[in-house]
Amino acid sequence: MKAWIPTDFDEMKKFIGIILCMGLVRLPKIELYWSKKKVYDYSFVCKHMKRDRFTLLLKCFHFNDNDLDDKSNKLYKIQPLLDKLNQRFKSVYSPGDRVVIGESMIPYRGRVSFLQYNPGKAHKYGLKIYKPCAPNAYTWNFQVYSGKPAPLPSFNHSVSVILKLCDSLLHQGVTVFADNFYTSLPLAEKFLKEQTYYCGTLRKCRKFIPSSLQNAKLKKGEVVSQQTKNGVKFIIGKTREMC
Repeated sequence: MKAWIPTDFDEMKKFIGIILCMGLVRLPKIELYWSKKKVYDYSFVCKHMKRDRFTLLLKCFHFNDNDLDDKSNKLYKIQPLLDKLNQRFKSVYSPGDRVVIGESMIPYRGRVSFLQYNPGKAHKYGLKIYKPCAPNAYTWNFQVYSGKPAPLPSFNHSVSVILKLCDSLLHQGVTVFADNFYTSLPLAEKFLKEQTYYCGTLRKCRKFIPSSLQNAKLKKGEVVSQQTKNGVKFIIGKTREMC
């Protein structure tokens, strides 16, 4: 069966809108959204598209040409949609001078090679997404984790992720905040060279931390700091147990 690559954008909007609504209002089977029984009454779907047309489009709907794209990308079938969403997210809102790097789990238990399990998350199984957000939680950009890609030269995976996500924020005086999964001295130095500030928690056992700080014997409430020749400042305080 030939893939349907949409050209009628009004129909595409209705189709995607119905899919989003189905995610909000769950019924046991797709066919029930068109059921005439009162218990399944959901007139929004029936009003905008017929059942047979929707199921046909659902079978044929593609976002990419299977014969032309790079299949080394595990997300190649939906990559144009992801790119379009990212472009749209950036065009309608400016995050300002502060950006927070976080990650989310989209609940999912299907069969994909990059399915993640994280017992510390509300949804333990799913697809992991890296994203820089504005302080009001607006997702300004995102990247779906589909396996470790080739990192940037001289940087590991976590540092490469942040640099790629924040590439268009460099040289604007933005301050990037992140937790200890991402924080490292090479990342802070790279941002500083690009006229971008970085603030994040840091594991005491990370590489490149000055030995005088690693071995510092502090009492509760004491704080010590040290600055590198490149302008990166470490601050360590005895406020709680550190690794």
